[in-house]
Amino acid sequence: MFDKIEIEYFDKSGFSSDNVEGIRHSKALPFLSIVQAVEGHYGISLNGGREYDTGEGGFFIAPTNAAQTITHHVDEKTGTMTARWVFMNVRLDGSYLFDDIFGFPAVLPEEKNAELGAVFDEVFGAETACDRYIACYKIIKILLSVAERSNAPIDPRIAKAFGYIRSNYPTGVTVDELAASAYMSGANFYRLFKRQTGASPIKYLNNYRLSLAASMLLATDKSVKSVAEAVGIHDSVYFNKLFKRNYKMPPTEYRAVYKKNQSE
Repeated sequence: MFDKIEIEYFDKSGFSSDNVEGIRHSKALPFLSIVQAVEGHYGISLNGGREYDTGEGGFFIAPTNAAQTITHHVDEKTGTMTARWVFMNVRLDGSYLFDDIFGFPAVLPEEKNAELGAVFDEVFGAETACDRYIACYKIIKILLSVAERSNAPIDPRIAKAFGYIRSNYPTGVTVDELAASAYMSGANFYRLFKRQTGASPIKYLNNYRLSLAASMLLATDKSVKSVAEAVGIHDSVYFNKLFKRNYKMPPTEYRAVYKKNQSE
C-alpha cells in the first residue's frame, strides 16, 4: 500500500434546476469526479461504454480524463433535479494520481450511498478547511473500499506534465514547455501523451481550463470574459466555441440552466 496520500486539488459545487430533463453533454475532466444525484438521477457512460443509472441519491465516479456522457433526469414528482459533486486530484507517494493506480465502478454500489452521502454532508457543511479536508480523506477511504488496482498507471513523465498544467494553466502553456517539464523531446512527448490520455496535450490543457471555467461559472458571478481570462483563454470567441463544443451549450446558457433554482 502507499505511505503518503496527498490531496493536491479540491473543489465542490452543485446545482438545482427544473429545466434539465433529458439534457445530455459529454466532457473529459482533468480530475477525479465524484457526483451525487440528490434529487432526480443521472445516466452515465464512461469512455463510450454502457450507460448506468445512479438512481436518486446515488453517485457516479469518473476518473481523470475519462470521457463522460451524462444525461440529466428530474424527479418525476417534483420536476426538479438537484446534484452536488466533489472534484479532486489525489497523489500517492508523491508520484501517481489516485485514479492512475485504482479503478472504480462507474456507479457506486447502492449499499455505499448512505455512507458517502453522509460524508458529502460533512464536506458541504464544513466551516473550516481542516474539517473539509478531513471529510475528503473519508471520501478517499470509501473509494478505496470499492476500488480495484489498475494494471496500467500513467507514465511518471506524463504525470509531471499534468502537474505543470495544474500549476501554469492561466499562462500561455505550450507543448514545448510541457515536453521540457517531462524531460522529453517535443515529438516523443506528444506521442506518449496522446497514447496515455487519448488526447493531444493542447486538447487536454483546454479541457482542464474549461472544467475550471464551468465550476467558476456556477460558483461566482464573474463575467464570461473574466472567467475565460482567469483560466488562461484570452480570446472570448474561441472560449465560447470550445465551451459549446464540450458542454453542448454556450457558457451563458450553462450558467442560467444550472443556477436557475439555487437561490430559491
